[in-house]
Amino acid sequence: MNLIPREEMVTANGEQCDSMFEVNVVNDLIRRGVSYVFHPEPIAYHRPVRGGFCKDCDSNKVRKSAMYQADLYLPLSDIYVELKGGTMNQSSRSRLADVARAGNTLYFLFRQDRKLSKISKTRYSAWAERYKCPWHVGDTIPKEWTGDNR
Repeated sequence: MNLIPREEMVTANGEQCDSMFEVNVVNDLIRRGVSYVFHPEPIAYHRPVRGGFCKDCDSNKVRKSAMYQADLYLPLSDIYVELKGGTMNQSSRSRLADVARAGNTLYFLFRQDRKLSKISKTRYSAWAERYKCPWHVGDTIPKEWTGDNR
């Protein structure tokens, strides 16, 4: 198996990426002249505290502040995009679901429409739809998402 060293996973604009999928998607945006922000300012949201309890109000619906940083922000369309080239584990899905439940619309670009796990029948696309998140499968961000009318 050929592993690409992390220091070689860099876009044409010099942004350090976590995968070659990210590099390829961002380089495509650069080639197309699409305005984007790589790893934009984090989005604030509230996560439920599992098993939490508020002594002041006797509620078990306790939430805590958290921050989420999307992979991309497309300013012309005001869209945050999460790039998923590999697997999406339960912890990641839980965090992303909490971000979506908090009223933030995330767009997902999946390299493949995989199953959530080996034993699951649910695919990434169905998971995204459950949280009302637009999605696309492929190696490029759809033109409709970019806000570019050219």
